[in-house]
Amino acid sequence: MRPANLLLFVAVVSSCSCVFPRYRPLDFRGAGPMIDTGFWSYPRYHAPLGVMPLAEPGSYVFTFGALPSETMSLQLWVEPFEPPDRTRFETLTTRLDVKIVESTGAVVCEAAGAPVDGRSGGWVLMSSYKDAAFWHLACLDRKFKRRRTYELHVQVSAPDPKTPRVLLHARLEGGGTELP
Repeated sequence: MRPANLLLFVAVVSSCSCVFPRYRPLDFRGAGPMIDTGFWSYPRYHAPLGVMPLAEPGSYVFTFGALPSETMSLQLWVEPFEPPDRTRFETLTTRLDVKIVESTGAVVCEAAGAPVDGRSGGWVLMSSYKDAAFWHLACLDRKFKRRRTYELHVQVSAPDPKTPRVLLHARLEGGGTELP
């Protein structure tokens, strides 16, 4: 490559990095380090927010910020999860009320319900042979801003007597490239 072409290439790449600033996962402030699985993965970003027991009533508030400016979804990961327990989780009447509030006071999402309500307005369980998480339509694909701080409010109430003693790990996931 000729020196003039190399110089032009370096100038273009440098100017693009100024126009399209990269997100650094180390900037994230939350319950643990953000995991970035790379541009070609979906979801790309995995941001841990906090942990709470599912079988005990309680109120929890988790503060987080410096997220990538991406569309992300809230998921409540079940740990530990055993595949034979899937039916039990889907029929729980334990109520989960969740709200994510931006530092400006704007409500990003608000979700309430029980797993037994499932796709009719409650928390839906997704699972594989090794893990599972609850999601709610009201907290899917929400836009977050990098320079804002947020609070996740979780209320666990009226625990179902058949609720296993597990923990819910609240996590935001999103960004990346979703291929067809």
